[in-house]
Amino acid sequence: MNEKAKKYVTMFRQFKIASAATVDAGGHPQSRIINIMIANDDGMYIVTSKGKPFYKQLAACGEIALSARCPECQSLKFTGRLRIADKKWVDEEVSGFFITDACIGCGRCAEECPQKCITPGESYQIVGNHCLRCGLCQETCPVGAIINLND
Repeated sequence: MNEKAKKYVTMFRQFKIASAATVDAGGHPQSRIINIMIANDDGMYIVTSKGKPFYKQLAACGEIALSARCPECQSLKFTGRLRIADKKWVDEEVSGFFITDACIGCGRCAEECPQKCITPGESYQIVGNHCLRCGLCQETCPVGAIINLND
């Protein structure tokens, strides 16, 4: 990935929420709010179900436009080509997370989780089948109690 693209990936990853624009089968613009769940040196990954109109629009046109409000500037805009990642690759490459006994119960991970799949308890727990493996919980934990199971 080129340096400009890396800069945009990093910026979108910081804002987490963006507006995604596509075009439907009738040629009409469609927009929705999405979470930038996964961003690494290869690019940004948008997670959606194959049954949703959003997925069908992405697959049909192969392009997307993203925008977000940037605190340091007027707006952040990005357009790009898409590649569909097969689920097997996502399952293998995107790691799972686990909250260890070092958890202090502050709740920051649960507040940041876009899927709201972290439940409170003596130590917090991640409901794995709802987890998108975005890593926000691990990034937010002040004591490093959340580990990546694939590391």
